[in-house]
Amino acid sequence: MAKPTFVKLDPQPLERYRAVMQGTFDRIRETADFAVKHFEGRTVWHINST
Repeated sequence: MAKPTFVKLDPQPLERYRAVMQGTFDRIRETADFAVKHFEGRTVWHINST
């Protein structure tokens, strides 16, 4: 079994995805703002088994 590796991801502006989000962009922007506020200072783990 391979050991987990740390992958640093640089933040990307959400605006760059507006064209592909079309009618849902405003809702996604609100959700992202909520997440930024509530997860500030925390670490979020994502473990993918594939």
